[in-house]
Amino acid sequence: MKYEDYIGTECPRCLEIMKTYPALSRSDNSTYICSPCGTHEALEDFSGVGAIDKDLWPHIRRADRGISGVVASIQDFFKSIMSDTTSKGDK
Repeated sequence: MKYEDYIGTECPRCLEIMKTYPALSRSDNSTYICSPCGTHEALEDFSGVGAIDKDLWPHIRRADRGISGVVASIQDFFKSIMSDTTSKGDK
């Protein structure tokens, strides 16, 4: 399938309809997921958590996703980095 063929199909990770070009999931490097889920997986990977195993999908539900969910994930990630940095400086 071409990238364009995935637009309008259901994301296997969150069950939302893909509205833009898909992302390649980091869980297996062969499954295409929606762009917000791809961003979420990248943040998980960057933070050291790693991508959620496909056996646990669908992982993110509709109410948790969307741009506000991605922004909240980014904010939480950077807050955790800052708290780790400040706590290490206290010791």
